[in-house]
Order: sequence, then structure tokens, then C-alpha cells
Amino acid sequence: MAGVSNQMTTQRNPAFFNFAGGDGQVTVGEKNASVAGQAARGTLGAGKRARCRRGKACGATCIAGNEDCIIDFPEPVQAQMIKMAQSILNKQAKEGRGVAEGSQEDIQLGKAVGVLGRHLTKEGTYQRGSGKYKKETRERAFETTQFGGQRMISNKEIDELRANRNRIADSETNEKVRQAWQRDTQTKGVKLDRKSLEDLYDSLDTAAQQQLNVTGSPGAGKFYGGEKDGKPITNAASANKERGLAVLDLYLKQGGTDAYGINSKRVFSPADLDIEHIRPMERKKGTGGADEPANWVLARSGAQRTRSDQFFKDFIDNLPDTKDKTAMAAYYSDRRKKDQATRAMAKLSQDIYKNRGKYSDEEFLKMVKLAKAPAKKGGEITINPIAKKIFLNEKGEQDGFFTGAVLKNPAGTGYAAQPAGWAKAYLLVRKNNDDNVATKLRSDVRDIWDKQWLGGKISTAEMTAKVADAYKSRLSAESWKLVEKDVLSAAKSLNTKYPNLGATGKAPTSSATTVAGVSVAGLKPNQIGVLRKMENAGMSSSDIREVIDGMKLGD
Repeated sequence: MAGVSNQMTTQRNPAFFNFAGGDGQVTVGEKNASVAGQAARGTLGAGKRARCRRGKACGATCIAGNEDCIIDFPEPVQAQMIKMAQSILNKQAKEGRGVAEGSQEDIQLGKAVGVLGRHLTKEGTYQRGSGKYKKETRERAFETTQFGGQRMISNKEIDELRANRNRIADSETNEKVRQAWQRDTQTKGVKLDRKSLEDLYDSLDTAAQQQLNVTGSPGAGKFYGGEKDGKPITNAASANKERGLAVLDLYLKQGGTDAYGINSKRVFSPADLDIEHIRPMERKKGTGGADEPANWVLARSGAQRTRSDQFFKDFIDNLPDTKDKTAMAAYYSDRRKKDQATRAMAKLSQDIYKNRGKYSDEEFLKMVKLAKAPAKKGGEITINPIAKKIFLNEKGEQDGFFTGAVLKNPAGTGYAAQPAGWAKAYLLVRKNNDDNVATKLRSDVRDIWDKQWLGGKISTAEMTAKVADAYKSRLSAESWKLVEKDVLSAAKSLNTKYPNLGATGKAPTSSATTVAGVSVAGLKPNQIGVLRKMENAGMSSSDIREVIDGMKLGD
């Protein structure tokens, strides 16, 4: 197979796609004519031709290298491969680099383009720009299949896992066994040097790059983000290109195959594979594995998630014997029930989202509690059970507006979600208002937390009072009553946990900075209390403003 070469000008088509026609482009008509010509000559899938080692008489559509044939690829996939290859040539030419045509590097890069390009067969969305408005673009993303995410382990997979039980299970505790397993799986494909890997990554649309960047669900402050001085970086603030490159490198070395199926030849899409941490990260503190390539293999997503944080030996031993029909029937029945429950929860979540305006706030919060994922035990800052991935919009996609403000971690590394009490209040604000109100609220909370509090301008007590007021001012009196206890509980927890952060020694000047959205700076606590009662009684903001002006004049 010829590779991607830039020995000639960038107008020259890459050797990997240099068809006999000379233009490097393939139309549906050319492809159909090729197939029809073979059929008419009786050489479709057979026959002999000197320039085609596969024995296909394709007319004018042979790919240089004589190992790939245009009739094997759908036209849209072929076009995407051409786009990727040309992008690589353009980048190399711009940087003044050259890859010798027919060299090992050229061939390896060509193979990599081939295996990735054929899986870029669906469109994804990506938001560009910053600020209030973002432009949503449609881009190529990696395909996903029903089988890739299926949590049911197939008969063949069960047999493969059982056959390799010992070498896989021992990999958790035996470094030599782990390295042998990784070596077996990572010598099936292509290994590119760092520069070629970057060229290939950069040739992908942003939507596809993002899919690679978030593989393995990286968490704030705890995922692989590259290397420095030969050591892995595990405190990157968010998913980034370094992780994407590490995932792409592993995918290519495995040749797109599943690490669980040692003898499997099926080539999966990157979207159908997920990072398997050989030593799971979800073990007790100090016993889990690191989120870095030395602890990675790629496995079919559904199977990998079924394993979760089980020991390999337990995971494999709990699978049924494929020769035992009764055990297999029970396994499939149990798996179907779990899948049905998952789909039912997703449907419930989608219905809650779609009809949120029809429910009272009290009904809504009860359904949110029902639909949310189980919360893990942890601190007030890092755990936010209500901001889990619960809500799905009409397209079945996560609605990011329900997650609330993402805040800087007081510990100084990474980011954290809002405390659960604040997130509960945010859900009601988001339910009863449009995107602009929710966007402004998130911005205000981040400003109070990140710039004012962690910036040393206000104390912890002042910060919690301001945040509480930011929520209260955007909720009706009835809505506020539903979440007031949760918001104040979060404030109490933060004041206890971080008494010396921010501008220490300062006490809050009041229990709030605004009432009904109107500033109460300079007023006495008893005056603010009177205003609160007026607000709770339903007095409008304009009337409250007049009362505030009168109080200030009276002083």
C-alpha cells in the first residue's frame, strides 16, 4: 500500500489516493462504471490483471500500491480520506518537511489515514467561538454502532475472555503479564512517530478530535494530559489534545481491534472503543491504577463498562458458560432487563426535560431525584449528584445548561461542580427561565467564587451570602422556600471547610447584596429583613426599589 507523500507539490494527489484517472477524486459514476465493467467481463471479484495484485479488473480506478480498491469503499468515505491526506500534505509543506514517497513513514501514515477515514461516516456538532453566542457547525465524527455500546457480552467474546483469563486477570498485579498483554494488543496496527501522529490528528474535524480527547471520561485533575520530562502529566485541567493524541496512538497500535478479543480481527471505530484501565481507578484510595497510557488498553465500550471496577478474574468468572444453555438464557434475560431499565430511565429523563414547564417546582424536584444517577460519597465541593448527566433533550443529547457553573477547585487544581444545594436551586432557575438568564447566573456565580472569593477580595461568609442571594433574586418566593434549606446547608458546609480562604477576618456586611435584584448595599440588617418580607409577599422589584430609596433617604 502506498502512503501519503509530499515529495511533489501540494497540488499533487497523495500516492495513497492516486487513482489511474490521475485526479485523485472518485465519483459515484466512476465507481458504478468500475463495478459494471467488472461484471460485464466476468471479473468482478476475480480475474487477473498485471497492475492489480488482488485480481480485480477495475478499469481506471486502481489505487496506487495495488492493495486497495475503490469498490471496497463508499464514495463519501473515500472523499474523507482524500481530504485528510491532502490536509497532511498541506501541513507538511507549510512546515517545510518532507516524507519520501514509498518510505516506511509514508506507508504507515497512509495505512493510518485508511483505517481512520473509513470510520468518519457520520456528522457531529461542534460549537465554535466564545462569548454569549456560539456558532454550531456540522463536522465529520466517528461512527458508533449498536454493537459497540452493547453491554451484553457475546458468546464469542465470553469464549475469548475465558481463554485468556489468566493472562488478563494477572495483568492487574503482575507487571510483566500486563506488559505482555499490552504488547500482544499493540503490535497489530501502526506505530507513528510523534510528528506524524500530530499530522494525522490535525487532519480530523474538530468533532472527531473531541471524541478522542474525552475517551475514558477524564475527570478534572485526574487524567492523562501529556508528558513532561518523560513523566506523565495527570493533573491537566480539562480534556485536551494530549489525551486525544494518546488515545489515537493506542488506537492505531491496536489496529482498531478490541483488547479483550485477542484473536479478533474486527476493526472498530474509535467511538466504539473505550479506555480500559487495567488497574481500575475506582478502587479505594491508594489502591487504584493511574489514568495514563502505561495502564491502558482499548476495549469495546459496552464490555468495558460492564466490567467497571471489578477484578478481571471476578468479571470473567461471573460470565456464563456458553455451552450451558440455561445459564446463557438467564444471563441474556438479566441483561435485557437491565438494558430495558436503562432505556426507561433515559426516556423518563427526556420526558422530564421536554415537559418541564408543565410541572410545578415541587413535582419537578421530586422527578429530578428519581431520574438522577446514584451519588457517590464525597465532599461538598467535588460531588454534585444533581448535576450528573441526567437530562436529555429532544435529540437524546445531554443538555449542558443543567450542569450549573463550573468553579475553580479551592484546592488549587482543576475544576469542580457547584455544591449540591446550589445545583438544586440552579435547576429551578433553569426550569423557569430562558438560556440568557441561566447563562448570566452561571457567570455571576463564577465571578463571586473565582474572582472575588478565591481572588482574596471577600471572605468565605461573604461569598456564600452573595451566591445565595444570586439564586434567591432569580426565584419566586415559593420556589426559594423549596431550596432555601439546601442552599444555606451548602453555605454552612463551605464556611466550616474553608474558614481561612478569601479575605479572612471579614464578616459579611449583610445577608445579601440585593433583594429582588435591587442593591441593598449600605442598609442595616433589620431593614433588609423588612425588604425580604416584602419580597416574599410578592411585591414587585420596582416597588421594592422605591422602598429602598425611601430607606436610604431616611438615613
